[in-house]
Amino acid sequence: MLSNGKIIGIIALVAVVALTGGYSVSSLSREPANVLSTTVTSTQTLASTITQPPSTVTTTQSFTSTSTLPASTITSTSTMLQSTVTSTQTITSTTTVTSTTTLKLEQPLEVKPLAHAAVMIKWGGYTVYVDPYGLDFSGYQKADLILVTHTHADHLATSIIRALSKNETKIIAPNAAKTSLPQATIVQAGESKEFDGLKISAVEAYNILRKNQQGQPPHPKGSGLGYIISIGSKNIFIAGDTECVPEIKGLKNIDIAFLPIDGVYTMTPDEAGQCYKDIAPKVAIPYHQGAEDPNKIKNILIAIPEIKVEIYPLP
Repeated sequence: MLSNGKIIGIIALVAVVALTGGYSVSSLSREPANVLSTTVTSTQTLASTITQPPSTVTTTQSFTSTSTLPASTITSTSTMLQSTVTSTQTITSTTTVTSTTTLKLEQPLEVKPLAHAAVMIKWGGYTVYVDPYGLDFSGYQKADLILVTHTHADHLATSIIRALSKNETKIIAPNAAKTSLPQATIVQAGESKEFDGLKISAVEAYNILRKNQQGQPPHPKGSGLGYIISIGSKNIFIAGDTECVPEIKGLKNIDIAFLPIDGVYTMTPDEAGQCYKDIAPKVAIPYHQGAEDPNKIKNILIAIPEIKVEIYPLP
């Protein structure tokens, strides 16, 4: 017969087995990871394409921005009997965004001799005058840019320059003109400047053969300039008062060339015709004509179909 003490012991043992029998109690734990810190990095590339017939100019800008989202914690909890399992995960995401914007801007180009040595160039709404002189310019569009080749009165007419100017007008001239045009940007032969998408390159313009009554060249070297005006892929050469000096003969990739042909202070038509052959522009426009017939240039170049001659009788 079991004593009371033994009976109590057996009852306690049965209770423990009832509580634990058949079950495996485990305590699972993971070390907590870092809290969630999500970083989103975006990179954008903006490409702008400007088309200037027949050229394309492309500019590209890139920037990267990084933002950090507030930290967050993902917690999952499961309970098995008396054990609690807690896990913490860290999620990091990276996003790359690329965008491209293309702009096409068609700009019509107009190049026109006006009178004597005056030339007008229009590019879209932008207007350039070279040596404005010889006309009543009161009805003409105001200038964005004025180029002066030298200081002779039939090329540097301050009253006309003043009439064509607005507050934003820029003027380029050789050093000899700085007294008459104190507001001008002074350039030297071989120097280039860029204005509003145009590149202006200065070229020597002077006499070698011709002399005045004092035995001096009417345009000594260093006193005047010609200009190459580059608009997109188009190169327009305005020679100024000059002969076909070595600095001009060596020019390449000229689309439109204005050469003087008066034969008194500048080249004769025959000299200009040979000069056109040397530089081989796509279009030849004789100007500063004086008493000479510009059609002589057409006759000289008739056997060279690669050079188109445009004739404008000029006052």
